[in-house]
Amino acid sequence: MKQEGVFVCQSCGSKYTVEEARRMMVEVEGTVDVTGSTVKVDNSTKLENLYKVARRAVEDGNTDQAFKKYEQLQMEDPDNWEPNFYTAYYSGINSLKNDSPGSSVRISGGKVSLSLNYRSGISPCIRTIHNCLDSIFSLIEDIQDYDKQNAAIETVQGNVESIADILMDIIDSEHQRMKGEISHYADEVNEGFVGKGIDKMTLGGKNNDIRDSYKQDVSIMLALVEKRKDRIEEIVGKQRFDEFWAENQPLKANLETEKKTLTEKIEALNKEISSTPQNTEGYAHMVELQKKVKNLISEKEALGFFKFKEKKVVQEQIDSVSAEIDPIQLRINSAILEVEKRINSHQTRIKDIDEELTKPR
Repeated sequence: MKQEGVFVCQSCGSKYTVEEARRMMVEVEGTVDVTGSTVKVDNSTKLENLYKVARRAVEDGNTDQAFKKYEQLQMEDPDNWEPNFYTAYYSGINSLKNDSPGSSVRISGGKVSLSLNYRSGISPCIRTIHNCLDSIFSLIEDIQDYDKQNAAIETVQGNVESIADILMDIIDSEHQRMKGEISHYADEVNEGFVGKGIDKMTLGGKNNDIRDSYKQDVSIMLALVEKRKDRIEEIVGKQRFDEFWAENQPLKANLETEKKTLTEKIEALNKEISSTPQNTEGYAHMVELQKKVKNLISEKEALGFFKFKEKKVVQEQIDSVSAEIDPIQLRINSAILEVEKRINSHQTRIKDIDEELTKPR
């Protein structure tokens, strides 16, 4: 803290001039601000350089260097998703790179032991990467820049999918290797021993179970990435949606007003359709003709079974009256169709408004 023109260490009480404080802190941390009452250290240059070295190691495929630099960055920049993810990621990668396959057939003191020893790095790799994912995606959720957030998600997802493919290939390869070793040993010993020491369970069932268990663990890891990605996309989608309409309140108000007006117009048009027949020229006459047709039909139905001529005469009357009804009904239908066209137009616009009000932003 600055006291009486000098800087005093709050731990030991040592005093430094402004220049001494600046020089000392620059040597340790980087850019230092000593203009106020407190020494402020700006380590952005140091972080920038560390990130350059770490990312270069990634590009060069130097997994050991990448792990070391990102591990250092995890201490310097603990709230950044990148070092937290890559420290775990390259720890897992190096577990695979530095592991060794076990022997499926062991002979000691004349005794034979058959076991399924997958490469020692498989479990640590899956476990290390899987266990970091929730915390990594929580850090990614906090990123405010949507483009940077999306880039982070794609980077994590791409790397996890890549290591998952590698793991699946290794698991299958190990499965075949151990089956081959046990089968090869079986071919070299006598049949009596084979029956006691090597069975279908060792060659098939148990080996398959372990392989499938590893593959399930990899699939769970991939599913977790997809789940957290979907969650962020849902959160971001809502944020972007809310932000857009918060900035465009007049547009929203106009659209909602227009929708309300169109809805009222549709209600009025539906009422117009209901009254269209009565308002159509000739409607009253059509009603009388319809009654006449109804009476003629009843008259025809009352005629005896063999009254063919009489029925024919009545049917001709029915057809004649119906011919008078048709043009009136046609005018009614035509008028209703025109109103329905206006309703459909309004409904189409309402659908467009609803899509505009609800679509992702």
